[in-house]
Amino acid sequence: MMYPRFSSAWILVFVLFFTFAACENEFYEDDFAPIETPDNGGDDDFGDDDFDDDDDDDNDGSGAGNNGEISVELSGDGGIAVYRAFDRQLSLVEKEDRGDAWMQDPRKHEEMWDFVTDMIPNERLRHLYAFEVFDGDNGLAGYVYNLTDNLQDWMFALDIRQAYPDESTMSKDGEFVHTLIHEYGHILSLNDEQLDPNAGNCQNYDTGEGCAFETSYIDEFYERFWEDIADEHAGTEGDPDANYDFYLKYQDRFWSDYSATNPAEDFAEVLTYFVALDQEPTGNSIKDRKIQMLYEYPELRDLRDRMRGASTLTMPASGRFAAPKCRHAQRKGVELLNR
Repeated sequence: MMYPRFSSAWILVFVLFFTFAACENEFYEDDFAPIETPDNGGDDDFGDDDFDDDDDDDNDGSGAGNNGEISVELSGDGGIAVYRAFDRQLSLVEKEDRGDAWMQDPRKHEEMWDFVTDMIPNERLRHLYAFEVFDGDNGLAGYVYNLTDNLQDWMFALDIRQAYPDESTMSKDGEFVHTLIHEYGHILSLNDEQLDPNAGNCQNYDTGEGCAFETSYIDEFYERFWEDIADEHAGTEGDPDANYDFYLKYQDRFWSDYSATNPAEDFAEVLTYFVALDQEPTGNSIKDRKIQMLYEYPELRDLRDRMRGASTLTMPASGRFAAPKCRHAQRKGVELLNR
């Protein structure tokens, strides 16, 4: 099985810390009307010529090419196609015949990417270096990870099954949207503008990917909402049952059980509800105060408004997206584990 190449130092990081989210494709009780989209026309036959392949003289897909490109590879966990992203455009690096035939359609991959770039403002796309489409038949719905040790360039991966639950029309108001926002929340809070990956003696919150700057979202989030329970939480790491008991004990602090995984997953879940809920919560519970914290940042309020105003997004009548039930996942060495 093929996996992205990491240095031994980063493999150690993956052993100790969750670096991406994995979500099972199950709904909570929220129900939404199906979204109808116009037929894009054309026939359904496609082949290699439909993919814009950059696997040529510049790069063989296995390492940096003549132009110094970052190495990008298809993951071994259901990966169907991996692309580099240049100025909102995709360029194919590698593909694999996996899953059902409809999953191979590059037009669906393009539509998924177009939705990502419509939801995320242009000036925030610079960290999204590569995009992978995979078959999440094992329950994985999405993940991100940094491709370089400077936290500037990230892989963004989404499950095509979740994107196309009926195999033809992309979901634009349900769990796929929840996954997209959640995964972007990791990039938003863990990139090079938020963390110092080379800090020696970290005096702020250490995420594992780097030391949080004092002005970062995740450091403020940790100080307000996690510092008082950090020692207790440390005793649950690597034990899903203990972590779930931890969630039940502090349920008024979290928007989902997956939020209790660690501060990074909690922040990503909070961002999702920050975008999805119609109004700022007015309660005094800790989970409400987490969303209220994000409203304190003008640039995050602007991000919320622009995500909610995306032309391709359909806001559900309930004012919140259907949330997938998430399960813990981590890279341990080069092996993907799910519970």
